[in-house]
Amino acid sequence: MQTDIDRIVKWSDDWQLKFNEDKCKFMFFKNKTFNEIELSMNNLPIPQTKVEKDLGIYLTDDLKWTHQATQAANKANAVLGQLKQDFKFWSLKTFKQLLVSFV
Repeated sequence: MQTDIDRIVKWSDDWQLKFNEDKCKFMFFKNKTFNEIELSMNNLPIPQTKVEKDLGIYLTDDLKWTHQATQAANKANAVLGQLKQDFKFWSLKTFKQLLVSFV
């Protein structure tokens, strides 16, 4: 795997497209435990991550949706709490419109 990273880095150098090493991470998608592996880019270690957000979706190394669902529920509850604080009296129709608009 390190060889592949080195090839990508060389290609990016050839085409003058530099990677931002500070933003690079790697993740193993697995259902078993792997031995620790160390990867580097331009002699800087690449950190391993278990959860990463990409295009608004949380990916985990076990490919389960629990983290994504939890984050979505927390966001919806935060918006609902803000709506309850801002609007003291509302009908069921108003509540539905606000909830659909903001969540």
